[in-house]
Amino acid sequence: MESNHVRAESKVVRATVFLYGAEVTRSGTADLLEGDNVVEFEGIPESADPGSLSASSDAGAVTGASMELGALAPARRGTASEAIDEIDAEIAEKSDRVRVLDAEARLLEKGARGARGEPYPESVARYSEFYVGRLTEILAARRNLSRELKALKERKSAMEAEAGDFSEGFRRERRILVSVRADRACRAEVSAAYFTREASWSPSYDIRARDGEKEISIALKGEAMQSTGEDWEGIGLTLSTGRPEDGGRLPSLDVWRIDSFKPRGPPAPMARAVSLAMEDPMEKPEITAASPSSRAERGARTDYALSGSFSVPSGPRGATAAVWERKIAADIRLRCVPKLAPGAFLAASAKGWESLGLIDGPARVFQDGSLSGTASIEVGSFGDAMEVPLGRRASIASSRERGRDMRGDRMFGKSAEAAREWIITVRNTGSSAAEVEIMDQIPVSVSKSVSVEAAELSGGRLDEATGIVTWLEEIPAGGSARKVLRYAVSHPRDEAVRLE
Repeated sequence: MESNHVRAESKVVRATVFLYGAEVTRSGTADLLEGDNVVEFEGIPESADPGSLSASSDAGAVTGASMELGALAPARRGTASEAIDEIDAEIAEKSDRVRVLDAEARLLEKGARGARGEPYPESVARYSEFYVGRLTEILAARRNLSRELKALKERKSAMEAEAGDFSEGFRRERRILVSVRADRACRAEVSAAYFTREASWSPSYDIRARDGEKEISIALKGEAMQSTGEDWEGIGLTLSTGRPEDGGRLPSLDVWRIDSFKPRGPPAPMARAVSLAMEDPMEKPEITAASPSSRAERGARTDYALSGSFSVPSGPRGATAAVWERKIAADIRLRCVPKLAPGAFLAASAKGWESLGLIDGPARVFQDGSLSGTASIEVGSFGDAMEVPLGRRASIASSRERGRDMRGDRMFGKSAEAAREWIITVRNTGSSAAEVEIMDQIPVSVSKSVSVEAAELSGGRLDEATGIVTWLEEIPAGGSARKVLRYAVSHPRDEAVRLE
């Protein structure tokens, strides 16, 4: 007996969008007869993966499901060329950011060498302090941009193929066949789910802080995008941190071969956990759909099921949704590092950030309700505390000037000594007192032939491992704090050290 063949209209009703790719569920109703039925869904985007297909029905047992290429269908009329132009603009913007990061990496490498291209003698001591730390941030940001560029280029390729079909007036589609055995004649809902690579979502954050409060607010937003050629209208949306395509590859260790070498590296000021860009940030589009979400831990991934319905058009314009907003206790204080930059930055240091489930992404930073800059959340750079810069504080001025170096540079026997003195001044021009964390550093030796003596710290706390000196000062309105940092470096007379 032949199966009852039913063509049914279907539409996308749910989507779980991963960082790269999405599981799409579509549904339709069909009039089934008692016995075997085959329900056919037409108009399935060609990007649907046949190997990922699954199906279900609320009436009877599903005995099979398959996906095959259908005939050429009339192309959907749209503004494909405009969408491709927008993708090109976004690719150009992200490519520029990659070039800027590459330029910064080259500057770091250049800074690792002296005027004649030789490494700084004392650079080994601080190699991992700044050079490795900042280079790690640059490489992480570059990886994120590379992934985003790859996704954009894949979407562009899909849209160019679609645009080519537009010129011919046709495009290739798939169809889904679902076999259902019904106990009785009825109207049934039949669903099919499949994976597509033509979708992704990207996280971004809003970080807010207010003077006098001991906490910061962090809000996660997600922008879902897809280029399947089919608009998703009024769907249930879940954003997932999972990467289905990575799940089938087990990590393996290669042989670790080791040899000795002469380290080469640059001098390092203070390391930074989160980098702050103080230029005027680009204004982001307003959230088009915002709602609370439910969070589900699924092994190595987290799923955020958003409440309400969403529309995600095919093309470069995605849908942005509020995922969650949480408050976390934070130590908020002014940090002043005159060696690196004049003035002072307001910084928040928050422990317990691991419970937030953060993933790498850009952030806008707000202080007292005003946008103060942008930051980059790089989870791999956080230690026990997540440090977030909240912007400059205009009422705090600082300076760092070379002192008289009373001992000067001296030679005696086979040894030499170089001494340095720095005068650090921090002024509070505001109308209220301010507690300021002042930071500087002395060099750290890694050679038995080189020794460092901290001659004057002005009551500062010295971290012997890093050489960082910290003062915590309460500076009254209109007042100032003055610190003297003095140190001497002894080394073999026939060798040199660079102290600037």
